[in-house]
Amino acid sequence: MDDMALLQEYAGHRSEAAFTTLVNRRLPFVYSAALRQVRDPHLAEEITQVVFIILAQKARKISGQTILTGWLFQTTRFVALAQIRAAARRRQHEQEAQMQSEFSSPATDETWRQLAPGLDEALAALSEADRQAVLLRFFDNQSLAEVGHILGTGEDTARKRVSRALEKLHRFFHRRGVSLTTAILAGTISANSVHAAPAALAQSVTAAALAKGAAAGSSTLTLLQGALKLMAWTKAKTTLAAGAIAILLVAGTATIFVCRHQITHQFTLAGGKRAIANHLATPIDLTSHYSTPASYFDQISGFPAWKSVPRGFQVFDNVPLEIGGMMCLWSERGESRGLHFPEQFLDIGVNQKFAALYVYHGAFFASPDKTPVCLVVFRYEDGSSATNQLLYGSDILDWNYKRGRTGFGPTGPNSKLAWVGGTATPGKDEPLRFCLTSIENPQPSLAVTTIDLISCKNRTTACIMAMTTGKSGLMK
Repeated sequence: MDDMALLQEYAGHRSEAAFTTLVNRRLPFVYSAALRQVRDPHLAEEITQVVFIILAQKARKISGQTILTGWLFQTTRFVALAQIRAAARRRQHEQEAQMQSEFSSPATDETWRQLAPGLDEALAALSEADRQAVLLRFFDNQSLAEVGHILGTGEDTARKRVSRALEKLHRFFHRRGVSLTTAILAGTISANSVHAAPAALAQSVTAAALAKGAAAGSSTLTLLQGALKLMAWTKAKTTLAAGAIAILLVAGTATIFVCRHQITHQFTLAGGKRAIANHLATPIDLTSHYSTPASYFDQISGFPAWKSVPRGFQVFDNVPLEIGGMMCLWSERGESRGLHFPEQFLDIGVNQKFAALYVYHGAFFASPDKTPVCLVVFRYEDGSSATNQLLYGSDILDWNYKRGRTGFGPTGPNSKLAWVGGTATPGKDEPLRFCLTSIENPQPSLAVTTIDLISCKNRTTACIMAMTTGKSGLMK
């Protein structure tokens, strides 16, 4: 019986034998993924237990069309993230040092040591289709023909999808200083991604999962609750954010047309790619952090102007950007209207030295000029930090500009209007606008490990769409 047949047998007939078989089959995959992310065998065992408890709890709700490999990968990532956040609150920087020391294994070669810490983040950044293809091919060791069959495509399509995904993984690791060919990537992942789990773990995981957590310890229950909340929030927030945009852009029964205005100093896409190739700029991959993916821009009912909002690889004012969505932050006015955006986005991975950070952003709801709207916090390799502010008017502006307001672009010396797209209605013109801000790094000799985005909790909802690190003075 395949994975879904076993799960359906358990869901429909409460077959403990079917669930036990499924646990034994999938335990190494989940345990290995957990270990890569938390780097602590004991925490990895607890995460594995929680993943299978969630699987047992949700067995009846999981569609028969689900590819369980992908579901287990995503759920393991959610539970690991909940564990990492809890550990960070308890022990902060000491936790990372401890986990790093406990992770080392004499059986792991140098190439795998370079890949393992970032592999799950890289996989999470892939599209669902590409990620499923990689997981089936290199984690489940399926042939390309089998991958194509499971995904409902032909072998040739599966081959192209796997090849495309490997190229994306190659670019992900190259930006982080790990330069390997796609062939070496594929071979290393296939050989090292799944390891045997501890012998006694299958029995304890099966018992805890079949009891659906009833006999679990307090730390496991806390982790379970945190992971379930994170899963529920992740599922709901994109729908909420997309709906919020539609509410905020109500414009009546207007006839809308889109006009894309190219900023005078925008360089070509080819120039931006050369800047990346010459290590002058590096777009930060924000895929796993976006609260609203760019695909929702096309689904905002009644507002086709949003279909023209740039996404993907763009170059504004000589700065190359990867725009995949928006990270919208909490605001007083938004909260009063029932828009429950997060107060902060933490641990955005960077792990590099740079002279300046370029932030592409928009906002809704205006504030008085020079009101702090968003904090951008650099976390350095030595444990220190630097906090920067995005100010309303100087840097960040309400993206819905109305005729009659003063100041079409930001007034600050480090910010510029980057893109404008117009919507026209009888008697008025209300273009959308997005800005680009340069933030100088006060400690360019130190590597920035992560960046935090934190709401200043005022009237304005800041929406960060892209960030790029690079040399100073890229904006012209």
